[in-house]
Order: sequence, then C-alpha cells, then structure tokens
Amino acid sequence: MSTLRIGSLQWDWDKVLNRLILFVTIGVLANLAFSFWITDGRISWEQLKFHPAYFLLALLLALVPWLTHGFRLTLWAKLLRHKLSLRQAVQIAVLTDVGSVVTPTIVGGAPIKIGMLKKHGFHSGEASILIAIASLEDIIFFVLVGISSLLYASPAQQSMWMPVWEGILKKGHLLPYLMVGLGVWTFSYQVWLKKMSFWKKWQKKLRRLWMETRVVLLFIYRKGWKTFLLSAFTNCLQWS
Repeated sequence: MSTLRIGSLQWDWDKVLNRLILFVTIGVLANLAFSFWITDGRISWEQLKFHPAYFLLALLLALVPWLTHGFRLTLWAKLLRHKLSLRQAVQIAVLTDVGSVVTPTIVGGAPIKIGMLKKHGFHSGEASILIAIASLEDIIFFVLVGISSLLYASPAQQSMWMPVWEGILKKGHLLPYLMVGLGVWTFSYQVWLKKMSFWKKWQKKLRRLWMETRVVLLFIYRKGWKTFLLSAFTNCLQWS
C-alpha cells in the first residue's frame, strides 16, 4: 500500500488516486450530458462522426504531456540521486493533473505532486524546487513564443500585443499599494506575529525548508545546467 505520513496524517495515495479519477469521470460525463441537453441533438451527433484514425491519434497525443512530464521528473531524480522509474514518474504526472482538476485553480496539483515526490524519497526542499523549475520552464517557453511572434508576425498581428502592454502599464499604480502592504507585514511581524507561539513553530519549519531549498539550488546551479536545458527543451516539445 502506497502511503505518506505528514505529521499525524497518513495518506493512502492509491485510494486518493482512485477517488479523484472517479470524481473526474463523473464530472466529464455530467458535462457531456449537459452539453447534449442544451444543444441540438442532431448537431451533437454530427460532431461525433469522425474517422477512427483521428480518434486514435488524439488519444496518443493526449499521452504526450504525461510522458514528457514523467521523463523530465526522471531527469531531475537522476541528478538528485533518487530512484524513480518512468512508470512512477508518469503516475505522478497523471495524479498531479487529476488533482489540479478537482482543486481550486489557485491551488492546482502542486500539493499532490509534492506529496508524491516525498513518498518517493524527495525531501521538501527538493520537491519545492522541482515545482518552481517546472513553472520556470513554462515561462521560458511562453517568453520564447512571445518574442518569436513579435519578430516574425505581420504589423497587423503585432498590434494584437498592444492591449497586453497597456494592461501591464495600467497595473503600475498598484506598486505603491504593494509597498504599503509589505510595510504593514513587516511591522506586524516585528510587533505581534513574531511573539506568537504557533508562528515560532512555523518559523522553524520554514527556516528548515529554506535551508533545504538553498542547498538544492546551489547543487543545481553547479551541476544541473545540462539537466535543466534538456528538461526545458523537452517541455518546449511538450507545449509544441
């Protein structure tokens, strides 16, 4: 039985996965039923008429993100000297996506991914860094795509970016509020929060997490550039 203990809580990940898949399946079926109900039935059945080869191709392409995600996890596991097979890595990728479906958007599947990585021997700092690296790889891809679109797009297509830049400039007035909020947080920490007993316990855990994360960051900076470039390249293929 695949379990993970966090404090006094013990999670059976096999049961968690099975229940999440059940909820997702029910949601997909309910969405299909609702779509058939609100649309013309003849139109819906017409949309289902396609060549089986295209359906098979769609199924194969749907597996690509999970396979590439799993492959990237095996790269980092090898660098950090953890044993993680491609099958186990793909299982983590699938469970992460399933978790992101049933959790709020702001939460996503990151907590489940961290839990699964810890189950396979990664400590909290390593798991947190892998989450951050995955986000960084996504940012790199979208920045490259954005730059490419600006360089090779026609003037009419480049004008589509104007609302984006205008939106960024309009958000500049929020910077003073952010600075005020940071000042209030600093004052509250020094005067009130720093003296609370529960914060002292969390402060020790956060300090330990930061030390673990810092060690992993330095290790990746010194020896992980090849792994990072290969992982980022694989991520670009995944998005492409």
